[in-house]
Amino acid sequence: MTNSLFQTEQNTYNSNLEKWIADGKMGQYVLIKGTEVVGIFKDSRDAFSTGLSRFGLNKFFMSSIMPTDTTNITFMGVAI
Repeated sequence: MTNSLFQTEQNTYNSNLEKWIADGKMGQYVLIKGTEVVGIFKDSRDAFSTGLSRFGLNKFFMSSIMPTDTTNITFMGVAI
């Protein structure tokens, strides 16, 4: 089994995903460093800005909070 660059962070995301969705956080953005959930933010700009200010150019993980069983459909760059 290969270890990806963000495997620890992805595991942290996966283990918290159902709770975040149940808490109404779907569509928001989570910032994770290692096993620490740094915060959940209303938009990606705030999550990214916080990541840069806390960790500088070191790696950090951010992702939108979305169910794993969704399908994103776009047409010419527009979500439908």
